[in-house]
Amino acid sequence: MRIILLCSDDIFAGLLSQPLFRQRSSDIVQVLIQEDVMAPGRGPLQLLRQVAGHSGWRYALYLGIELTCYGAIASLRRFWSPVNATGTWLTRPSRLAGGRNIPVRHIGRINRPEAIAQVRELAPDLILSLRFSQIMKKPFLAIPPLGVLNFHPSMLPQYAGLGSVFQALRQGASRVGCTVHLVDEGIDTGRVVVQDTVEVHPGDSVSRVCLKAYHCGGHALLQAVERLAEKEAPAAATPQAGSYYSWPKKEEVEAFRRSGGRLLRLKDLITACTAADLEQAL
Repeated sequence: MRIILLCSDDIFAGLLSQPLFRQRSSDIVQVLIQEDVMAPGRGPLQLLRQVAGHSGWRYALYLGIELTCYGAIASLRRFWSPVNATGTWLTRPSRLAGGRNIPVRHIGRINRPEAIAQVRELAPDLILSLRFSQIMKKPFLAIPPLGVLNFHPSMLPQYAGLGSVFQALRQGASRVGCTVHLVDEGIDTGRVVVQDTVEVHPGDSVSRVCLKAYHCGGHALLQAVERLAEKEAPAAATPQAGSYYSWPKKEEVEAFRRSGGRLLRLKDLITACTAADLEQAL
């Protein structure tokens, strides 16, 4: 099987891809990195300003800290244990690929004819979308015979769209789901291949539950790849009767905070610095 990873180069995409790199690295022919995180055509500061306007400064600050601090911690951990740098639990996809001599390239707008030609030339059987924010159109989706797989941190069709973990915790969920599904031209509407859940413990922050969901998602993603490789049929298309969210509203973030919920705790970052592995961190 020939697999292409289409992803953001952050530690959450790294969590999703680690089981695949460990078990099926010989199948990965290239990693294509999206430069704009969750906002094609906009840089991080533009994205944070947009989020602050809709969700307030607390939520924007949380996203900014999460994107920068976990990346900085991953870099520091490489200096602490450089021999095992590609095996640490906080690792970007580009480093995981580099440690296995898998080519890494940056890619712009995925639906441009040049990008489609670039991907088609690699002749992938399967493409994995890991925190990749662009909506793919039919010409791109038609390239891999086995389709395009995407991870979403919820039990679709519930909590589709953005901020799914926050919305689940805001509404008092005791478990948060993860879904691996085939991509179609809708948003989070493709045929489900694997689903699983993780437990929410008292005091868990949104960031901590995100780490749990993405860790779970990495194993679900590997399971989905193996199912497609064995020609197992995916489930029916995701029902449309669910819940869809954009960025949280300011009043939702404030109500979550007043009820005792936390987006990110200092101990989350301390644990990320000190934990030997993700099981210890969680």
